[in-house]
This record gives sequence, structure tokens and C-alpha cells, in this order.
Amino acid sequence: MNEWLVFSSLDMVTWTEHAVPLRAKDFKWAIIDFKGKSYFIYQNGGGVQPHGGSFRRSVAVDELFYNPDGTMKQVVMTSEGVKPAKAE
Repeated sequence: MNEWLVFSSLDMVTWTEHAVPLRAKDFKWAIIDFKGKSYFIYQNGGGVQPHGGSFRRSVAVDELFYNPDGTMKQVVMTSEGVKPAKAE
């Protein structure tokens, strides 16, 4: 499959289409909420890291932002990731 289609529904009858958060090759991912922020955790391709290869992956974490209507904004992959959480 070369592309994703992303839909949501509150009643399983009416469906709303959404933008794709990442490309299909960035397939494995999770969303978590921690200390009032949402984070998108995913595997990126080996080509992103200097010593990566076609069968190597690394884990990336980037903050997830939402539009005013509650839909997710597209994730922008960064090489630095997120700042460490402060201890309470």
C-alpha cells in the first residue's frame, strides 16, 4: 500500500476525512499524552540516521499539535526530537 486514507467518526455512520499524519513508510507509531502535551512516537527509516541502512530503524518522538477543530496537524519529523520532561 503506497498511501493511507485517514477517517474518523463519532457515530460510525458519518465519516470525516483527515490529512495523513505521516507517509506509509513511517508506519509504526503511537500517540501518548504526558503532562498536558501530546506526543507522536514513530519509527523513522534508516536513511535519516547517518549510519542507518535499509533494514535499520530508529525511534523518533515529536510533539503533536492539533487544529482548532480537534484534528491533528501533520507531524514534522525533526532530528532533535523533544526536550526532556522536567522532574516534579
